[in-house]
Amino acid sequence: MVSFLTKDQLEKLNTKRLLAYKKKLMKYSNNGCEFAGCDCSDYMMSKSRPEWNEVYNNIKTILATREHVEK
Repeated sequence: MVSFLTKDQLEKLNTKRLLAYKKKLMKYSNNGCEFAGCDCSDYMMSKSRPEWNEVYNNIKTILATREHVEK
């Protein structure tokens, strides 16, 4: 499970790590299971939760201020 980072914590990550964190967040499903194809547990996480949306929006805001990264 991915822990939710604060905006200050996200800002301290370099762009490569921030993109990797975003990729992990994107693995959460919309239906409430921790990851797509997993068995649901007592603590469910989904993209519909306010915490997920807040972190995702913070990532987008921070990435918009960063230089573009080429692979």
